[in-house]
Amino acid sequence: MRFVTVDDLERDAAQIVRRLEDGGPVVVVDEGRPAGLLLRLTDDELEEHLLARNESLQAELDRAFAECLEGVGRPAADVLRELSEGDG
Repeated sequence: MRFVTVDDLERDAAQIVRRLEDGGPVVVVDEGRPAGLLLRLTDDELEEHLLARNESLQAELDRAFAECLEGVGRPAADVLRELSEGDG
């Protein structure tokens, strides 16, 4: 793990980001205190991060899960059939 100052980041951002692949996480320090953390992300990790923080999606998933527990819903085969017919 490396540490860089905000000034280092302003001056050498491109180089610091490129080195994430080799050197692991980078802690950004501002006036001697941690201010941020730079991590290399894969496409899948970014998608997971964004979806986990999407409150409306999470609310919809929670609602759907509650309906499943109550026995409300439709068979997946019916939904998949409707979707495939809509694409035709």
